[in-house]
Amino acid sequence: MAGFLAGNCHAHELPWDLWLLWSDGFHAGQNRAQARVDRANREADWWYYVAQNPAEVRAEHERTLKAFDVAQARKKAVTA
Repeated sequence: MAGFLAGNCHAHELPWDLWLLWSDGFHAGQNRAQARVDRANREADWWYYVAQNPAEVRAEHERTLKAFDVAQARKKAVTA
């Protein structure tokens, strides 16, 4: 383990139980980082959409999405 921490060996060279511990932490960190990247991408997409579309177009798009949501809710209510 000291060799790993010192940078003298790689993760795949660790004993199995230590590798599992390392792998769990690595994937947990990777998932947290990916969540932050996904959020940043969504925010960037939103601001690009706002910058490229006038307020009237955004309002019409919002009305269309709300109408779609209402239609989906009605469809669920009928089939339930």
